Amino acid sequence: MAWEFAAIVAKKWANASAIHSTSRDWESKIRKWVLVSPGESPNPPRFQGVYILGGGKTQKIWTSPINKPYWAFTDDDDQKFEKAAKEAKMRVTTEFSIEGDSRKIHFESSDLLSLINEAGKEGWEIAGGIGSFLGGPRETKFRIMRREI
Repeated sequence: MAWEFAAIVAKKWANASAIHSTSRDWESKIRKWVLVSPGESPNPPRFQGVYILGGGKTQKIWTSPINKPYWAFTDDDDQKFEKAAKEAKMRVTTEFSIEGDSRKIHFESSDLLSLINEAGKEGWEIAGGIGSFLGGPRETKFRIMRREI
């Protein structure tokens, strides 16, 4: 028996300050939930470019402006990453590549229970949760679902 795992993630917030809200009504500020699996790359999204350093030397440099897995990105994170990549691409001399920006979105809904019900029809079940300390004031937890493959 093998399992496929995915996380339920808040994808879109009513406003960016809701992410760091300490109030108990933070969940009411979420506008879209997704059941998402990671993509093929285990790295956080990052980009690489060949930059000109002092003295005319060049060097390949990897940059990860948002250091968390792509499956956990909110819409704000996507926008920040795209902006940083666009700005970096303007400073690069030749090569430029992006990796780690893939994920599989299985379901999305503006209502959490609707998402769980739709996923359940396809064989997904709640499997617990995982924690991820992302450098904030408290630990972030993700609810996990699984299905047999």
